[in-house]
Amino acid sequence: MNKKAIINLVITITLGIFFIMCGNSKQLENKTTNAKEPIPNNNDKLHNKNKKTANKEPKMKQEYLKDGIMQIEGKLRLVGASRNARLIISTDDELDFYLIFKDNNEKDTFMKLQGKRIKINGELQIKTKTTADDKYTIIENELTINKYEIVS
Repeated sequence: MNKKAIINLVITITLGIFFIMCGNSKQLENKTTNAKEPIPNNNDKLHNKNKKTANKEPKMKQEYLKDGIMQIEGKLRLVGASRNARLIISTDDELDFYLIFKDNNEKDTFMKLQGKRIKINGELQIKTKTTADDKYTIIENELTINKYEIVS
């Protein structure tokens, strides 16, 4: 075999492995041909559970929020690692609200409700933090719980 044939063989094998690892060669072709319409991905179903609301403008945005009493509904999640873990409510509009508890008994109750949808009435405080090097600004929505109701 000459040098050109060996190079062609190596390229063919490399591309074959690449196509096998990608799993969906049609999706790869679409990306390489600059097609205007993307091929739908199965992962979209995970992010857009309700297709009717997938293309709608979110009802609640960070710019609309103000300190004060409010009611939100969302999924209860635990974020962070061990000692720094915090419970948050994630709304359908992709906003996160960090929960502030009045006592540890209330926190223990909420720890058991992880993954459930709940409706919370409480007092919102928007806190702005900056990193030590002043490069990033972090906005945290903290919600002190007054009342709650389990939706599902």
